[in-house]
Amino acid sequence: MPRILGVSTSITLIECARRGAGLTQVKFAVKLEIDPSSVSRWERLVSKPETAHLMRAAELLGCSVADLDGEVSVSAADLDAIRGTGQRARDAAKRVLRKRSRKAS
Repeated sequence: MPRILGVSTSITLIECARRGAGLTQVKFAVKLEIDPSSVSRWERLVSKPETAHLMRAAELLGCSVADLDGEVSVSAADLDAIRGTGQRARDAAKRVLRKRSRKAS
């Protein structure tokens, strides 16, 4: 079912940062030395990462642990772009994270 343009939705910050780094869930999990299903559960908010995994994820993604905690509201167009592939997806994810960090300051 297509999304209605202009409608806001949300994405977890960990998914946004992972996609901004150009990593699939599998590649991210391999770097963290965990099962890929764990990354999926984090991104669907089914479970939270253990502190050690969260610290390692922040290190890999070049951000702080706080930058990975929670969700961010995005437009449907941004969500589609972020969940796309290639450079456009990475750029969209980075743009959303930059906007969030400016609001937090």
